[in-house]
Amino acid sequence: MRHMMCVHLRQWPIDRLLRQWRKPAVVRRAGGFAMDAPVVLVETVGSRQMVAVASTEAESHGIRAGMPLAEARAICPALRDAPCDPQRDRRALEALGRWMMRFSPTVAVDDGTTNPAADGHRAPASAAPAARQTAVVFLDVTGCERLFRGLANLTARVDLAMRMLGLRASIATAPTAGAAYALASCGKTSGVIVGAPQLREALVPLPVESLRIDADTAAMLHQLGIHTAGRLFSMPRDQLVARFGQPLIRRIDQVLGRIDEPLPWLVWESSVQAAADFDAPLASLEAIWTVTRRLLEQIAAELRRRGRGAKLLKLELCHADGPPLRKNVSLAAASRDPDRLFPLLRCAIDSILEDIARPSAGPNFTRCDGTERSTRDGFTGIHISVPVIEKMGNRQMLLTGRDEYGAAAELDQLLEKLVLRLGDDAVVHVRPVESHIPEKAYAMHSVRHGWQTHTSAAATAADAQASSATTGAPDVLLPAPGPARWESRPLCLLPRPDEICVMVSPSHDRDGRPVAITHRGTFRRVACAIGPERIAGQWWEGHNRTRDYFIVETEDGLRWWLFRVRETGRWYMHGQFC
Repeated sequence: MRHMMCVHLRQWPIDRLLRQWRKPAVVRRAGGFAMDAPVVLVETVGSRQMVAVASTEAESHGIRAGMPLAEARAICPALRDAPCDPQRDRRALEALGRWMMRFSPTVAVDDGTTNPAADGHRAPASAAPAARQTAVVFLDVTGCERLFRGLANLTARVDLAMRMLGLRASIATAPTAGAAYALASCGKTSGVIVGAPQLREALVPLPVESLRIDADTAAMLHQLGIHTAGRLFSMPRDQLVARFGQPLIRRIDQVLGRIDEPLPWLVWESSVQAAADFDAPLASLEAIWTVTRRLLEQIAAELRRRGRGAKLLKLELCHADGPPLRKNVSLAAASRDPDRLFPLLRCAIDSILEDIARPSAGPNFTRCDGTERSTRDGFTGIHISVPVIEKMGNRQMLLTGRDEYGAAAELDQLLEKLVLRLGDDAVVHVRPVESHIPEKAYAMHSVRHGWQTHTSAAATAADAQASSATTGAPDVLLPAPGPARWESRPLCLLPRPDEICVMVSPSHDRDGRPVAITHRGTFRRVACAIGPERIAGQWWEGHNRTRDYFIVETEDGLRWWLFRVRETGRWYMHGQFC
């Protein structure tokens, strides 16, 4: 008899975020916080921030999905929020599914964007909010119970693993995936194990939503007085086909095991790696580069065979003095070109040598520029692995026009080297945020995080070129709509406005124009002033928030961005034009 296990993750996006927040580095940056605090995930709809997913603690305060974030904060001032990231949730769910292959070699995952038991068709829009909050992992444990001394012991092991990972999950085992899902998602207890003889009886009291039917069909069934799976099973099939069509009948047959359910099983692939061990410590840096190049060619051949590209490389230099020296190399876009990967690994090796350089130790490593790096002994081995790979596609290049793809690819390579040299958090980029308050209208993110969640600059440029070539649109950049142009905003914005002394003309007029400023003890006369541009404050932050901004050019040629608080008449320096 077949045994299908369903692990229903009730709060998957929230639990995934809390696992990230539990990391020591994140806790140190946040200054500590209560892990049982109410949390919501937010998505931007137009110009409004809406609650997409609410934790159980947030729901206990009356916060629900679809509620404006401002209303949720008014209900619960201690609410913590974070942006919704479906792509990262999906990648983390796949990683969890591969980790759970220790319990069964046959694993499938579903994050709600696709319905695996419905022939891979996308779920309807009406079911999106509920589907986005949960996730499911299916395991075909047929025959695996013998390795864990029974299904009960296997279920207990999986439940313990979920609790140790900090994931709230309900687990059920049944002869079909649909039945296991129904029991795990709507059952009263976790760890239920149902055999084929008791299958129909166990499903009878469950609601019709547990059968994974779309919301419109479920609403129509409720209107007809059909609220449970048992009542639905007792209805004549011909009447159900006439009113609801074949999808509902197919779902019933899949749950009861009359027909098979197609599930998107995760394919197990061995890790891509290459290694070279030396008989004696190798002290020549040129020889190390030669070996590294040969290992990269082996990795590129394997990636080419799989049709994939490397997104992350891990380099290990083994030596006899201690543990291996490790360095991670992140890529903006997946690649399997040795000519692109080798300079990055060469830069990583130089970075490792700079970290271990000591004035009086062992043999010296001479670089091409004549400088020396030393360590106690040479390296005894080189290991290169590719823990993150992505599918690569072919891009159509234009024969005429600007080579935007090539320029963007060079930018990606520059950023990769900067991140490798300076660190992940040292290279950041700015993203606009929906706010008219200048200091709140942007957010700084690590460039490496952007590579994980968005396409690279080269991919974006190639897509834009292909779209322009297909549609025949002119290759011009149109200004973004809105009253404020980028020319009216300074390139350098102070973290906090700095109060200054300003002389206005006429001097008796509180709303006069600036004619001289004193900033940090330096007096400057104003040659030209443009403004005012009024920016109103946010009403929930209280009074004295209306600002009148001026672009001021002083006689020494510097341009400043000043504002006057309308209610108090006090002046502040907010930025400088470069």
